[in-house]
Amino acid sequence: MKKEELLKKWQKVVTSRKSSGISLAELDVVMAALGEAIGDALADREEVTVPGLGKWVVKDCPERQARNPMTGKTVTVPACLSCRFKVSETLKRRLNGKA
Repeated sequence: MKKEELLKKWQKVVTSRKSSGISLAELDVVMAALGEAIGDALADREEVTVPGLGKWVVKDCPERQARNPMTGKTVTVPACLSCRFKVSETLKRRLNGKA
């Protein structure tokens, strides 16, 4: 199943699980597949957007200098990738009672 299909299915399942009669076992399978698809996309440095929820993005963290608080010694923290989640405007409005 493609990432787009999984995202659409996930959105349907979450919003209508009770009325659609989908079991928790089926929901668990979909959620596991969704997590796998999101992880694969992020590993390929792609953005993943779920409408109405938000998007996951990969951010570059450059190498930097830091200080060990116990010894006071300066150490180099290597460059890495980080995952960030940005909440959608729709969800922000809903959380703040402006839906």
